[in-house]
Amino acid sequence: MRIAIVQYETRDNEDLNMLMDRNRIYAHKHNYDYILRRDPYRDLPPYWAKVRMLQEVFDNNNYDAVLMLDSDACIHDHDTKVEDILNKYPNKSFLYSPDCPVWDGVFNAGVVLVSNPHGPQIIQDWMSLYNPERWTLDDSKATWTCQGNWAGIDYEQGAFAHHMIENNEYRLKRYLQEVPSVFFQGPFAKDRYLGPQFSIHFAGSEHKGLMKQYIKDPRFMERYCRHRNWIWIWIVVLVLVALFGFAIVHIAKVAQPKARSWQRPVRRMIV
Repeated sequence: MRIAIVQYETRDNEDLNMLMDRNRIYAHKHNYDYILRRDPYRDLPPYWAKVRMLQEVFDNNNYDAVLMLDSDACIHDHDTKVEDILNKYPNKSFLYSPDCPVWDGVFNAGVVLVSNPHGPQIIQDWMSLYNPERWTLDDSKATWTCQGNWAGIDYEQGAFAHHMIENNEYRLKRYLQEVPSVFFQGPFAKDRYLGPQFSIHFAGSEHKGLMKQYIKDPRFMERYCRHRNWIWIWIVVLVLVALFGFAIVHIAKVAQPKARSWQRPVRRMIV
């Protein structure tokens, strides 16, 4: 099986470069091709450029599967092979995970695993959703602006979610497969305590500080998860103790015998 790890990044950022190096090391360990494109697509915003790149990788090479990661995502588990993931989901050609809980979307485009036979067509359908009339390039700043909402249907992420995942009429929907968000997104996912983590996606400014610590020591994320686990365990314990105490007080009040009528003190009227 011929497999490629693909990334698109035109910025020269030290932290992102170090994350991408981890992906390069993973690819070489398992004899996968590693493809990093640095040259920008002049006619596409960067959000859609990675979809175009994914399309070209399939069109120009004979790959059985392609794993694409954003530059702020890296493979954490270097022992799990791409073939292992594909074998877990037979007859599926596009594996993805939901968004981080900060945004609570059904799809995050930061990590996707695409394979034959239907993957190339799914990518082509995805790319066809790009609407150039909704985007404007500022040549002086080399930046793109969109008329639509952030991550909405004019962006690659919102377009895929709306037109392909949430659209029951999409003809290739049965070949899409959602995987646990913790598996692709890492400990920032909703189910971060319920399974293994293949990759970690440091999406959004909320997680960039953690990214720097992870680069210094990848084992930091394991300590981070354990710390978060203990915090939640203590919260659950405190809530249970409070509920138990409330229940004891309530039972005591209900069980307290009421004074019978002949036991009640008689008030005498003073004339």
